[in-house]
Amino acid sequence: MKLKMRALHQKLDLATYSRDKIIRFKLSTHLDPDDEGISIPVPIMYRFYHLGRAYDMHQLKNFIPTGISAIDFISMRLLVAEIEALQELMADPVLKHYGDLLVAYMSGTSADTKSRLIVSS
Repeated sequence: MKLKMRALHQKLDLATYSRDKIIRFKLSTHLDPDDEGISIPVPIMYRFYHLGRAYDMHQLKNFIPTGISAIDFISMRLLVAEIEALQELMADPVLKHYGDLLVAYMSGTSADTKSRLIVSS
């Protein structure tokens, strides 16, 4: 098995991740069959996860990108706050792009306290 190493300048380019495996985020309350949710490449999820651990962000550090999990309404609100705080700390255009997508998607549930975010790899 050949491991691919990416140069640092490539890690900050969205196109670098176009062929990577993805993690899918889908709201349980979105009944629209056209809503495919949000897809984030696995390496970016690990970046969120490890930065969450480094900064002791409780939602992000529990965000291990394997398997299937569900995030409840309160945890989604906390996750939004942590992603926004992380974006203030980091000058990473890839994290900003995917963080903005995820925050905007989760913000659509502001009135539905029974919603859950299903995370599947």
